[in-house]
Amino acid sequence: MNWKRGILRAGGGFTVRWLLPVVLGLIVGSASPAPAQQYNEANDFSYALKLFNEGFYDIAAQQFSTFINRYPNSGQLADAHYYLGESLFQQGDYANARVEFQSLAVGFPQHERAPQAWKRVGECYRKLKNWSEAAKAFETIKILYPDHPLAPEGLLEAAQIYLQTDQLARCEQALREFLDRYVESAAYPQGRLLYGRLLEKKGQLEAARVQYQKVLEITGQSGYRIQATLGLARVQRKLGFPGRAADALKQVVAASPADKQVYPAVLELAGIYLDQNQPENALAVLKDASARFTSAAQKRGLARLKVAAQFMAGDYFAARQEAEKFVEDDSLGSLFRFYLAACLQEEGQIDRAVQQYSRALPQLEQSGFTAYARQARLNLIDLYLSRGNVAMAVPLLEKLTAKTLWPDEVERRVNALILAAIGKGQLALGEQWNSRLLRSNPHSPFRDDLAYALGKAYFLNRQLRQAREKLSQFTGTYFASEWADSAQFYLDFMTRHLPGDQQVGLTRLTGLLGELLMDEPRDRLLFELGQIYLNELKDYPRAVQIFQQTLKYATDSLAQARSHYYLSEAYLRWWELSRFRKQASDSLREKAAFALKQAMIFLNQAPHPDTLVYRYLNYGLDQQATPPDRLMEFWQHFVVTYPRSKLRGKALLKLADLSLATGDTTGALGYLDQAAEAGGSASLSGLALWKKAQVLAGQNRLDEAVATLKQMLLNYPHHSYQARGYSVLASWLEKQGDYLGAAQAWERLHQQFDYFNQASFAPMHIAQNYLAAGEYQKALAFAEPLVARQKPASDWVLRHYSRLMQADLYYFAGKGYFHTGDFVRARQYLFAYLQYAPEKTFADAAYFHLGKMAYQEHDYDAALLHFSFVKARPDSPYFREARELSAEILFQQNKYAEALQIYDQLLKLNGSDAGAALNYSTRRLMCLLHEGRSSEFQKGLARLRKQKSTPELQNALAAIEFEQAKISYQAKNFDAAIRHCETILKKYKKSDYADDALYYMGLCYTTLNRAEKALDKLSRFIKTYPDSPLLGQVYITMGNLYYRGEKNELALDAFRKALDVARDAPARRAAMTNLIKMYQDLGLWDGVLKLARQYVEEFPRAEDHFDKRILVGIALSRLNRYAEAVDYLKKLKIEASSEQEPEIQFYIGEAYFNAGQYENAIREFVKIPLLSRKTKLQWEASALYFSGQAYERLGRKQDAIRMYQEIID
Repeated sequence: MNWKRGILRAGGGFTVRWLLPVVLGLIVGSASPAPAQQYNEANDFSYALKLFNEGFYDIAAQQFSTFINRYPNSGQLADAHYYLGESLFQQGDYANARVEFQSLAVGFPQHERAPQAWKRVGECYRKLKNWSEAAKAFETIKILYPDHPLAPEGLLEAAQIYLQTDQLARCEQALREFLDRYVESAAYPQGRLLYGRLLEKKGQLEAARVQYQKVLEITGQSGYRIQATLGLARVQRKLGFPGRAADALKQVVAASPADKQVYPAVLELAGIYLDQNQPENALAVLKDASARFTSAAQKRGLARLKVAAQFMAGDYFAARQEAEKFVEDDSLGSLFRFYLAACLQEEGQIDRAVQQYSRALPQLEQSGFTAYARQARLNLIDLYLSRGNVAMAVPLLEKLTAKTLWPDEVERRVNALILAAIGKGQLALGEQWNSRLLRSNPHSPFRDDLAYALGKAYFLNRQLRQAREKLSQFTGTYFASEWADSAQFYLDFMTRHLPGDQQVGLTRLTGLLGELLMDEPRDRLLFELGQIYLNELKDYPRAVQIFQQTLKYATDSLAQARSHYYLSEAYLRWWELSRFRKQASDSLREKAAFALKQAMIFLNQAPHPDTLVYRYLNYGLDQQATPPDRLMEFWQHFVVTYPRSKLRGKALLKLADLSLATGDTTGALGYLDQAAEAGGSASLSGLALWKKAQVLAGQNRLDEAVATLKQMLLNYPHHSYQARGYSVLASWLEKQGDYLGAAQAWERLHQQFDYFNQASFAPMHIAQNYLAAGEYQKALAFAEPLVARQKPASDWVLRHYSRLMQADLYYFAGKGYFHTGDFVRARQYLFAYLQYAPEKTFADAAYFHLGKMAYQEHDYDAALLHFSFVKARPDSPYFREARELSAEILFQQNKYAEALQIYDQLLKLNGSDAGAALNYSTRRLMCLLHEGRSSEFQKGLARLRKQKSTPELQNALAAIEFEQAKISYQAKNFDAAIRHCETILKKYKKSDYADDALYYMGLCYTTLNRAEKALDKLSRFIKTYPDSPLLGQVYITMGNLYYRGEKNELALDAFRKALDVARDAPARRAAMTNLIKMYQDLGLWDGVLKLARQYVEEFPRAEDHFDKRILVGIALSRLNRYAEAVDYLKKLKIEASSEQEPEIQFYIGEAYFNAGQYENAIREFVKIPLLSRKTKLQWEASALYFSGQAYERLGRKQDAIRMYQEIID
């Protein structure tokens, strides 16, 4: 026992209140001789209880422990165990407390404190974080004492633990039992809230929404209502309705501004505004809340969001000032220091940012803020590398690369580090990190860039062996890289211009010396010496001097030709090397050209005449001064003169370029064909095909260009243009509308050349093309895993630094799910795109698809809102349709003036499109008609009639006539409606509205109760328009006529035919509903069950969808499948609204009643008045009546009379 804690106050003084009972105990103890000490059971218990009640838990625990040992047979033993457990619990000794509570619960199961003891056992286990045992203890209350008031509470506690530990199936089982059994519990709304959270966690968002809505319907308690509204807001946000979530939260905040439970709603609302990129709105909410929520924790929470909002708004100074207030905070100081550093970084105060990040980093790690610590490291690395400080960046990266697999953001920093190290000349460090990068990710997109950078660095560092090795490996492995040509240039340069194995040169020099001593001819030895300086030692100035000397000793034209040839080559190489070193002079270029001209004099005796001519045409001729036609002649002569030259292919490419320069594309294509077939090398042949494809594409001969490019890609699989070839091929196929082929080309690029820069964009192109091809599942199969890898940060400041590399994939996934009808996922991805994409290239399309989904779900207000965000762009395919649908919605909502404005706007934007203009003009006239603007309508109609008659115009005039018929029908002016329909059938009988007119005539006669006339028109319709989309509606109308006339067989036949031929959802729904009603009336419950199930499956979003689900349960009961009906209806009740719940509860009781289980029936019936404040009297009265009937069956007449009396009262 901690006696000191009992005796001393916090300030160190004695506690007199504690001392008195202790002194009293000592006096009593000292007054009695030890050998004759007497015990009094009642006094001992009272004394221990008094200590407990006064808060002396440590002494009380000692006394109760003594009591238990001293009086093992006491009648108060159970209470002693309980109070001992409580005393230990209050001291935080949960392990021993649990033992005492469990001793009571197990040893005295009938004791009144046993249920409470089990509850305490669960609480002890929970304190000890033994979740499974805690849940078992809580559930034990319900198992042993199902009718005790603590039973529902224990069940909820168990469910809470199951939810917390992701045991969702057990959680659902516990909650379903609670909601079914403990309707009268005061915690019933809490059960509904928990069930909503469970459904949220399972991703069943619509079902979760129902639960939260139900809480709002059944309780007026502020706390429950706030929690329910928060739940609704979360669900709406996840469903892709952030605007609705914000509206709900605003209502909560406005209704209970001072309630501390509103605080989470404020945070959630501000978060929604930040997600929607509305930092100003977030700041307004936070400013209003800061005066009301003043505790330290609340201030911190508001400040975090305020800093984020100011940061997002670009007000880094204000954000920094706010963050500085909390950097010394005990709990969140490290986070605010991170924010402070981020603000400094954005302001360009690099040194101060580094200082603050460095201070924040260990604090963040110690506090467990892993994501922030990680980002602090990444930002520090960026800042250090921006200053070229490789040494400071390395240890930071070491920490981030401890794991085997590195995420993308770490790979990017490693790439930057390697390039910085190379730039600093630290090649060993660069090689070390490059090796580590390749071990972590052998397919790193940076691997070719880094291999090339290292090879080039070795070259510039004069480490030629390493350079040759690295660049040779590069050209073999990454032959299609953007750097492939540059790498080959360096390799060729080293081969051509830099000394290789100088030992060979020295050996040859030694040999020449020996020959000189043996009096070999001087001219031959000089020539050999020049060759050594030219080819082995790469000493071009010395080679020039020697070949000039050889000319002095040349005695015949062959020797002169040979000397001039190699002299020109030495000058040429000297000039190339000087140009590379940026030391080239015009005089050296002129000397090289002169040498080539001199060599050309001896062309016929030159060692390699084709090479000499090729060099002369490239370097000896003045390209600017020589007319293009003369250049063409020279190159044509070369091709003819040297048909077997290895340079013939290059010459043909030159001719193609010259032809293109003069506009002769036909000639160019001819030369490119010859070059492709020249057979000089695969590289050159492939290049010729590549150029040919480009020329064809430039002439808009895209089919031929595609075929040529495919030929190049198939025939030369190792060509350096392979990767860019697939990229260009994909873009051409997209232009052709071959989206499937384009997707496959992008896939080939992505799979084979993932190091190519364009390959990083391939996933987005693949998904986009599969979508365009209508291959939605393929698009999703490709996009979904890539989207799943991207984990957006939850913090808005973090999100700024961890921008998603392929955010457009969210849009493509959203569009894919839109087309597959999965609107929930579509909304989630489209809103994620709008939230995370930095450029928002597809924003108009995203808003359009969001609007289209709302439109299809008949959520017209949301549709109008989303359509309003689609911007007016001349080239946008979405703006026009968005405005058309907006006008259509407004027209259906009888907002004709607003619809009229949109049609006027569309006429201005699309007036040049005759078909669209006619459609808009027609709809405009309909708006004027509904608005009662008769004069404008007549003038517009007259103008329309003056246009040249076309089938489209006749259709438009018929549409206006039919609109007049509908207006007359709605005004119950049936004669006028019939006249308009007759006009259509007479003047516009070939229009699309002829069948509508005949059907409406049948409707008019049906409404006028002129059944024979109506049936005549409808029968005529069936014969005349057997393929009309209205055929289903016609059969439904006929079925209703027969039903009224009590001709059931004919009615059934008509409704069945309607179901067979109906093409649209409304007609099928109406046909099914009428058939189900008739089956019910006729007692055909098998038919009811089958059709109701079909309806539920086919129309999951129908307004009466849930009513049909209830009907399935009723049908099961009517078919004497009582157990199945009860089980089905109990599960259904969980999802029901407060209006529907009493009805379902009644049918559960009815099923038990009809099954003869009267006790169970009564138990279910009596729950009905407890279910909802909105219980309809019919269900309560019916429940009381059937309860009375059940009591009668049980022979309990007094109880039956009581039930009947309640109905009367």
